[in-house]
Amino acid sequence: MNALIEVNAYQVEKAQSMLADLPDGAKRALAIALNRAITGVRTDAVKQITATYTIKATTVRDAITIRKASKYDLVASIRADGAVIPISKFKINMGRETSNGKSRPILKATIKYGDTKMLKHGFMANTAGHKGVFLRAGKERLPIKQIFSLSIPQMLGNKDVQTYLEANAQERLDKAVEYETNRLFMGIGS
Repeated sequence: MNALIEVNAYQVEKAQSMLADLPDGAKRALAIALNRAITGVRTDAVKQITATYTIKATTVRDAITIRKASKYDLVASIRADGAVIPISKFKINMGRETSNGKSRPILKATIKYGDTKMLKHGFMANTAGHKGVFLRAGKERLPIKQIFSLSIPQMLGNKDVQTYLEANAQERLDKAVEYETNRLFMGIGS
């Protein structure tokens, strides 16, 4: 999953007119602004994903990489990579279920806030140093298979997350372009 931001013609013209006396001034200002904005977009993505899903911010941040802009390529993007995540990385609650006078342990998983599911036959186990949630593949004790959920690219592709990012990305970029253009125009950082 990719999220891309690029400068528009108005921003380029304004930067060029203000920084005409500074060699590559407009390109430098726009590249710095893009990089500042895309870093903010990654922060927004992590914030929005962790507000929607019960996953740790470090897991999300580690899966999102930034491709920075340069004065020769005025495009910046974030990219989320990764496979499906074990359900044990999300919120898991251990409880007890009572039926016919018998009590047995039961797992509840919350992937998305407000949506808790019971894993009736799921159990926690440590295999090769990894703690996960598993199900038996048949009636026998073995084999067992681990339960997985969504990947970070799928979470980033969530409609609510995308809407939030698109709404804020352009505003971030507009502010960053204005700030960097004025900073170089005033001679700070040239």
